[in-house]
Amino acid sequence: MKKHFKYLFFLLLAIVCFILSQYFNTHSNTVESSLNQNKELQRIQSRITKKLNLSTDDAEKLKEIIENDNQITFNTLTYASNYPYYIYKSDQLIFWSSNTLVPPTSILNDTAKFNYIEIKKSKFIKQFTQVNKSNGETYKIYFLIPLYTKSFIQNQYLNSKVNKDFFENNYSVSILPLNKDGIIYSPEGIALFSLFLNPFESWNSINNQQITFTLFLLYLLFLNTFGILWIHHFLKQKEHLFGLLSVGFLIVFTRVNLLVFDFPFAYLPFDIFNAKFFASSIISTSIGDFLLNAIGVLIFSIFLFQYFFQLKIIRKIISLTHYSKICISILIIIASQGCFGIVYSIFQTINQHSQWVFDITSSLQLNSFQIISVVSFICISISFFCINHILIRLFIALNKNNLKQYFLIVIIGTIITPILFWEDRNFYWPILLINLLFIAFQFKLQMPRLLSRAKYSSYIYLIAVSMMCSLAGAIAINKIYNHKIIAEKLKFAYQTISESDILEEYLLKDIHNKITNDVFIKNNISSPISNKELIIQKIRRVFMANYLEKYDVKISVYSPTGESFFANEEYLSYNNAIKNFAKIKYATEHKNIFFINESASKDAPKFVIFNTIEKNHSKFGFILVQFLNKKIIPYSVFPELFIDKKYSSLNQPKTFSYAIFKDKEIEVNYGTVNYEKIFSKTYLEDVNLYEGSTFQQKQQFNNCSKL
Repeated sequence: MKKHFKYLFFLLLAIVCFILSQYFNTHSNTVESSLNQNKELQRIQSRITKKLNLSTDDAEKLKEIIENDNQITFNTLTYASNYPYYIYKSDQLIFWSSNTLVPPTSILNDTAKFNYIEIKKSKFIKQFTQVNKSNGETYKIYFLIPLYTKSFIQNQYLNSKVNKDFFENNYSVSILPLNKDGIIYSPEGIALFSLFLNPFESWNSINNQQITFTLFLLYLLFLNTFGILWIHHFLKQKEHLFGLLSVGFLIVFTRVNLLVFDFPFAYLPFDIFNAKFFASSIISTSIGDFLLNAIGVLIFSIFLFQYFFQLKIIRKIISLTHYSKICISILIIIASQGCFGIVYSIFQTINQHSQWVFDITSSLQLNSFQIISVVSFICISISFFCINHILIRLFIALNKNNLKQYFLIVIIGTIITPILFWEDRNFYWPILLINLLFIAFQFKLQMPRLLSRAKYSSYIYLIAVSMMCSLAGAIAINKIYNHKIIAEKLKFAYQTISESDILEEYLLKDIHNKITNDVFIKNNISSPISNKELIIQKIRRVFMANYLEKYDVKISVYSPTGESFFANEEYLSYNNAIKNFAKIKYATEHKNIFFINESASKDAPKFVIFNTIEKNHSKFGFILVQFLNKKIIPYSVFPELFIDKKYSSLNQPKTFSYAIFKDKEIEVNYGTVNYEKIFSKTYLEDVNLYEGSTFQQKQQFNNCSKL
């Protein structure tokens, strides 16, 4: 009774820790939370006021320079300020201290000293200072103090972020237009914007998070201690079956708790438990969860390996009738083939659902994700060894000295396996054949008996299992690699011959509008002494969409008469470009945007945008923008919103050899393969080779697209 009380004592501790952890997780001290939030808002207000005062001092020094200098140039306005600033003269931009951002023209209408503005989803405090010189000239100085900078590319170098001068790293903040709560004021007391601090972060009592994490961890420790004591009790009572079931139940129950309560990611947001880097199923929502699952299977397999033949049910199986033994032997072969198929499937899952690859030719350094993947595969391989060893040892015990019966059962079990798992493509013939040969190898050499004591033959057995699992992993990698290559070739084919994309046209229309309405471009192209190269630089840096990556951009600038400003242009006359590209057959839904996709064009497919630059209803020049196909495979034309490629391998895009046929005649032959000589045109007559408009795998020609 005392022993049972000790067991129940740990269970009681586990229940108490669980209840307390949920209490601290769902109930926080609202008074303390409010006080902490107000204190943090006061600290942020103090920092912002201090920085705005420094910016005001910078503006006064620039104002003094402008008032005292009669010949203002770009160099005279250069000043080492704390934040970027822009100077306008008669609403024309004459100076900018930063090349990363160009303020919109609407900023000129805002003459408040301090104001909150948003530019391209980035958030700033705008500071305005006006300088009126004695000669009647008016200058406007705008400082942009960043609060939040939006990055449209997310990786380990570029990220959206808040200004660390104002906000701490240990909480998240939302910067919002004015509302009744969390208002931030300018030094003059004018309301600028509102802040919302995440109530689950540091200011809302970070101690609550720490206490919750500690209590839940203690709950798991006490729970598993209770389970281990009961398992030990069953083993002492020779109740091995109950002990085995208890181990399985304890592992499953622990994993369910971790998944339901999102532990530990809810409290320790490590990347290894983040689903955006790896997610294969509801029970493997991250690579960390995948590793925990593998460890759980390993623990159960080792326990089963140690106590399996002490189970009473095994003795009953061995003493069954002849035909019952045959049926069970067939089930054993099916289970063995299934276990090896799972090993193959596990490695295939890792390669299919992860961003990283196991390729030492790309890098000799392994990141934490690759190491965890390898450890997971090792755990699964050891689990397979334990379970397969048990199955084959039992199989040998049921089929002693009957070689003919043995081979017949193995063949029947191997044939039945793919029938049972017909919908699962993991059970295909190489995996079945490898395990079939290994089973024969085990039976012939009586390998399961080699582990009775340590000797050289035992090491041979372990090495054979290791090689077998490694071979399964290699086959999985090869299969996934071939699928990826086929997918990339399909993308390449669709890119090469497909028609115009609606999203691309929309993005190009947006670029066209920005170019034709940009004040800087209008002023620069209308000035006879300005450097027209600045126009090209600004278009590339500011207006080019990051997700039109499958095109190279070629920009040409022309005078009002249509003559090129540069001597090395492809079209020295704007009118010649119009004659070549501005045709009805190339027209898109959007005016001034044309799509050329003819095999006769060496740069096809490509987009061409015609931009007419007008100022005060007069034409001051033209800009021709060509988007030339790169002949590589892009990730996508869509913004990369859902994938963080922080741990992905940096592989160069592949260039394929290809041919384009029209009426069985080759229109284009690109690359190292001579399709005229080695490609039989009779392949094109086989209707079974087509799926939609795609020519599927035939000898070495993996994918071609039908014109």
